[in-house]
Amino acid sequence: MLTLAIAFTDGRYHPSPWTSGAEAALFEWPPAPWRLMRALVHAAEQAGVVDDVWPWLQRLREAPLYHLPQASVGYVPTRSPQEYAGFVALDPTQATIYASWPTLSLMKTQERALATLLSRVTYLGRSDTRTALSIAPGPPADVSLLACGTAPGPLPCDEVSLLAAGSDADPTSLHARRPEDGLPHTAILARYYRPKAAISGRLPSDLPSSPLLELFRYRVTGSLPLDAGYAFAEQARRASMARYGRQNGGAVSAVFSGKDPVTGTPSPQHRHAHFLPTDEDGDGFIDHLTVYTAAGMGKLEVSALEELRVIYPGPGLSARVRLKRASDAAPPALLGPAANWVSHLPFAPIRHAKTVRGHQQDSPTDQILLELSRRGLPAPKDVRLLRVDAAAEVFRKVSGAHLSPGPRHFAEIAFPQLVSGPIAIGAACHFGMGLFLPSDHARGGRNAPA
Repeated sequence: MLTLAIAFTDGRYHPSPWTSGAEAALFEWPPAPWRLMRALVHAAEQAGVVDDVWPWLQRLREAPLYHLPQASVGYVPTRSPQEYAGFVALDPTQATIYASWPTLSLMKTQERALATLLSRVTYLGRSDTRTALSIAPGPPADVSLLACGTAPGPLPCDEVSLLAAGSDADPTSLHARRPEDGLPHTAILARYYRPKAAISGRLPSDLPSSPLLELFRYRVTGSLPLDAGYAFAEQARRASMARYGRQNGGAVSAVFSGKDPVTGTPSPQHRHAHFLPTDEDGDGFIDHLTVYTAAGMGKLEVSALEELRVIYPGPGLSARVRLKRASDAAPPALLGPAANWVSHLPFAPIRHAKTVRGHQQDSPTDQILLELSRRGLPAPKDVRLLRVDAAAEVFRKVSGAHLSPGPRHFAEIAFPQLVSGPIAIGAACHFGMGLFLPSDHARGGRNAPA
């Protein structure tokens, strides 16, 4: 067996993707076998020994088996508008991966020649991805490393296509420039099965380990009116994502972003984080912020939230807000259970109500019923609209597409049985809009129903 150790000395791998079009990936991990072969051929050409080493070096065209530590994924903007390039960030204490060829053995002279070539490879991908390559004495002994090969393993996996050298690849084709379209000449796409756990920042419930926490609570100090709840929640989410990125080499978390860092697809069924501001003493000012996620939060997300102590001003938020982790012994009211629930922050419809052939469609009540059914909640006995705000200034749109202008509705929902919360539905529900509290906990603040 031949095993190569690939150490990323700066804890980051930032390649320029070889594939384009339908085969393009958001990021490349592990490094493509084609990239590794290309680097070795380039080192041999620099040393002037390519003709001497190619007879045995070509045996590395076979797709290797990788062993990977857990890594994070981040994205940076490119020169093209609205396009981002993905990079992989590794823990500096565990920034070495291994590539193995189980059926390949080299003679001692060939191993020495390979070691010389490996010492000449100082980067993979972009030139700022510094690497140190060497021959490992054997298979990696670290049991925490995850196997990534061309056959499915026992763990849940993502299927990924990596560029590899075909059987007719030679030094000339490997040294060719990147084509404008399609695959390089003699290259093939090898299907690899990368364990889902190899990439952190995914929804914890998608991974084999159990989530650590579903609820994180803050006490909020200052005089921040409940009307500013949406803007405050938006800023809290941005701050959480920024804190997570700073702690994890610029990586992103699906718990906070709402998108899988591997596929870029939205998290299904609203399982990512809700940032829910509440006025629990009824004075009209926000006194708590609850971060809730049905998928659970891993230790990296919890670490980011633990360090979040200040929310700085931003769109719709004029003053900084200080946070302190709450130590309430009793569960918050927004968890219920209760049969009757009342708006705490108003419901913002996702669709505009319309009249078609004399019949009203997508009324606020219709949309509330639809949203409740999508959350798996029982059909309510009654939905009663209490008040409508024109939303010219209150709960106005502050950024992005989370909340568009339009009326905001306060409502009361009566279920035939006790149901558990939190209940947050409609547009911008992940930022507190459409939040309901049990009626026996409703307060008489400035946003209480008239």
